[in-house]
Amino acid sequence: MFSITTRRALLASAAVLSLTLAGQASAQAQKPAAALAYDLERQDLGKALTAVAQASGREVIVPSDLVAGKGAPALKGRFTPDQAFERLLANSGLVLVPVGDKLVLRRALRTAQGEPQAGDPEVLSELVVTGTRIRGAAPVGSNLIAISRRDIEASGYATTQQVVQAIPQNYGGGPNDSTMYGTGRNGSSANLAAGSAINLRGLGASSTLVLLNGSRPPMGGRTGVFADISLVPSTAIERIEVLADGASALYGSDAVAGVVNVIFRDRFEGLSTQLRYGGAKGGAEEAQAGLLAGKSWSGGHVVVGYEVARRDALAAAKRSYVTSDLRPFGGPDYRSIYASPGTIVAGGQTFAIPAGQNGVGLRPDQLIRGVTNKEDGLLDTDVLPRQTRQALYVSADQDLGAKTNGFVQALLADRRFSFRTPTGSQSAVTVPVTNPFYLDPIGTHQPVRVQYSFIRDLGPNIYNGHVRAYDLTGGLRRSLGTWSATARVGYGRQEEATLIKNYVNTYRLGLAVADTNPATAYNVFGDARSTPAATINSIRGFASSDSVYEAWSADVKADGPLFALPAGEARLAVGAEHRDERYRYDSLNDISAATPRASSLLLPGPRQIDAAFAELLVPLVDETMALLGVRQLKVSLAGRIARYSDFGTTSNPKVGLDWEPVEGLVLKSAYGTSFRAPSFNDMRQGVGSTLYQPAPLTDPNSPTGSTVVLALIGNSPDIGPERAKTWT
Repeated sequence: MFSITTRRALLASAAVLSLTLAGQASAQAQKPAAALAYDLERQDLGKALTAVAQASGREVIVPSDLVAGKGAPALKGRFTPDQAFERLLANSGLVLVPVGDKLVLRRALRTAQGEPQAGDPEVLSELVVTGTRIRGAAPVGSNLIAISRRDIEASGYATTQQVVQAIPQNYGGGPNDSTMYGTGRNGSSANLAAGSAINLRGLGASSTLVLLNGSRPPMGGRTGVFADISLVPSTAIERIEVLADGASALYGSDAVAGVVNVIFRDRFEGLSTQLRYGGAKGGAEEAQAGLLAGKSWSGGHVVVGYEVARRDALAAAKRSYVTSDLRPFGGPDYRSIYASPGTIVAGGQTFAIPAGQNGVGLRPDQLIRGVTNKEDGLLDTDVLPRQTRQALYVSADQDLGAKTNGFVQALLADRRFSFRTPTGSQSAVTVPVTNPFYLDPIGTHQPVRVQYSFIRDLGPNIYNGHVRAYDLTGGLRRSLGTWSATARVGYGRQEEATLIKNYVNTYRLGLAVADTNPATAYNVFGDARSTPAATINSIRGFASSDSVYEAWSADVKADGPLFALPAGEARLAVGAEHRDERYRYDSLNDISAATPRASSLLLPGPRQIDAAFAELLVPLVDETMALLGVRQLKVSLAGRIARYSDFGTTSNPKVGLDWEPVEGLVLKSAYGTSFRAPSFNDMRQGVGSTLYQPAPLTDPNSPTGSTVVLALIGNSPDIGPERAKTWT
């Protein structure tokens, strides 16, 4: 990877700037920091803090207005990070305060004599960490996994989905572009457009809440069941925060397994370009280019990021283990019974058609009784699709006076994909006696069934798709003394269009096999392409779909100190949200009738959601109280009530506790409930929405190893949310 980065006026912005540094701060906190050698001349305070932060691996949040015009003394010798920061900030009236895994710079309070002190904090920065709605606080009772910008660049991963899906808490078997036809589990069957989801702890992508800068993005997949992170440009990411714990009390639906919050580089200053190229043996070559530019002015800032990426397809033929016949690897044979040449089924017997002939003049004695021809179902398919993606991210904010700040953010993405998939239209062909190539191996002069594969005639199924996404957010922040309030409105839309070519149109195939003219009839008694090309083209069908997920949202939140306690200030966050969601799915298929047929998925909607939440953080004990076995003790209480227009109301509480018995050891515990609202598809009613079906289940007490039961499959008219209780 080649990277050219120009950073200028790193601390010129009047807003908060995050210095992303080497190493995990949480890991640093687990062991005493080693002393490092420093040789810094007198310089600007912001630059000096940056130098120490980069050398020590600490992550520091610096409001640039606090360091503007301030100098730092020379720093020469060996110091721990804390000692180095203390010397730089001596007599500056500034202190560094721990906030979660980070250090936040703020003004020190002053004593009656005017001397700075580190006592109870003022309002800290606007930093809000995932897992809490309170500014300047870390989540209580739950552990937060932070992936910094430096971690992303050092990982070697090119895309956002590669970065997030590499964390141990993520299960790779959910919706992503490598599982579209490999499995239907964990929601993979809902992945219509080769998107990529996050699936914490394998509880399903729809049970993991994904946020972009703290807001819900538009959703992808059938009925909008997961957030497609393949559309997020990695160039524009500042950090990714992962809370692998239930959090519906704070964020609402889907936060059963946890929350993943992608934070963008909204305080970037300068110009950064990135070019990456890579590949694998046999295909899947990748190329990616990105540009990020940021500019500050008096009271304002703007960031623009653009990324384009392409990956070629990876053919199954390039990997020997991608085959239906696993016998060479010690496994079973999963090859399809549909092949070319095919197999005649008559009188309950099978007769394999010999290869090397075109079906003209074929005799019963040439057939191979009791044998079934088989074919690799992964023949001429791709393991990974070709993907081409473009994404544009824009963020801007401006001081509006009277302690008010306005902001807007926009993410626009376009992705196209194409790959060869296993055919979804294999079935035995009933050949009437009128077919000029008809052959009856047992002499009954009745129609016969032929297990024939059309893949070599029509070519493999070609799956193409196009995804467009728009995510727009704007709002106002206002300082209300020691409190701060934020109001936002948002609009999200994701469009997915797909087209699958080379399906067999069964209606026109029936006409072709019943044709009495050998020049135009379909011939399934020989090798592939024994049929005239015009006849083959006449049975070629397709299936297409168009879907749109759309959401409007508005929310307001306020937080600040509530009352003073001996261990610090109790802080409260309260808020209310409204969201309007709707989904539309239309399809057009040319696989079973003379002409293409259009249909729409009958879904409920639109859905309106109204919610209110509150979170209280109470510090009970701090280190100044000198209690034996309790250095710090904090408790948080959170609750949320949400009303859904289509199924009713749900309420979810959460309580968290942080106990630090000695310095460097923190014990965390949390209990809460979470929920997942039923999807539009779950709410669907009508003909075909429920059915009874025999299903074999594994049964070790059965002589055959399984027992057939009667399963009720479908939707219940009184379906409610999926609920969870989580204790950590």
